[in-house]
Amino acid sequence: MKKHKTSKFRENHMYYQAQLEVDIQYQKRKKRIRKVRFVMTSLFGMFLFFSLLFPYLKQKQELKLAEKTYEETAQNLKKLEKETALKEEQIANLNNDDYIADLARRDFFMSKDGEIIYSTIEED
Repeated sequence: MKKHKTSKFRENHMYYQAQLEVDIQYQKRKKRIRKVRFVMTSLFGMFLFFSLLFPYLKQKQELKLAEKTYEETAQNLKKLEKETALKEEQIANLNNDDYIADLARRDFFMSKDGEIIYSTIEED
């Protein structure tokens, strides 16, 4: 009878050892699958992150360029508006006969009838 108990114990022990080894292999496989899933999810997340990051950075750079161009254009517009105002003032003055007469006297030494022009030397 002892042999029977001993052999049954050995059978149970061997069965337990085999089952334990199967469980260990299953746990290793499960752990490896988790690692692979984690790596794949991480890679996908990184791909998604960078695929969204690069267009954002490109748009940000284009926006800076557009803002710089806008500022330059606005400054150029102000300059042109000032020039236009000066030109309009010059046109208005050139349409004024008194201004033309003063200009002719000053720059070309022309005079009215009966006027005598004296030129003076200015010292610095």
